[in-house]
Amino acid sequence: MKERLLAINPELQLNVVQDFVNPEMVLAQLANQPDYSIDAIDSITPKLTFIKMAMESGIPMVSSMGAGAKLAPTQLRIVDIPQTHNYPFAQQIRKQLKTRFGIRKGLKVVFSPEDPIRESLMLTDGRNFKKSAYGAISYLPAIFGSIAASVVIRDLIKGVTLK
Repeated sequence: MKERLLAINPELQLNVVQDFVNPEMVLAQLANQPDYSIDAIDSITPKLTFIKMAMESGIPMVSSMGAGAKLAPTQLRIVDIPQTHNYPFAQQIRKQLKTRFGIRKGLKVVFSPEDPIRESLMLTDGRNFKKSAYGAISYLPAIFGSIAASVVIRDLIKGVTLK
């Protein structure tokens, strides 16, 4: 993927990290001062840390609220965090951002208002900051990512004259 992106734009500066994001590494990554950030972390503590630090650093971002327990790609929306509903993971993120950090709005998110499939809940072994997870259908995480990427591209080219 890196080679493909550089073939499109050789001036692109990429910082690719292929590792599980933990709270300790977040600050080091944000110190690179990216132009924009996509949060696709599906563990609550690292996600909260990343969002808080990115927002404090003034780094624009879009956050994925998760594809677990959903099926319909046509229901995906881009909204501000307080407008999310109908998904326990997004509810936890909203609640923790508000109570722990005072963040009530100003975070673009990709989410689905579709009713979650409750039977897809799985308990985990507790590693990687996760006690449980909702199973995700194979195609939906990529669609969440594509929508997040479209937010970044559209925000970055605002005001740019395309030839």
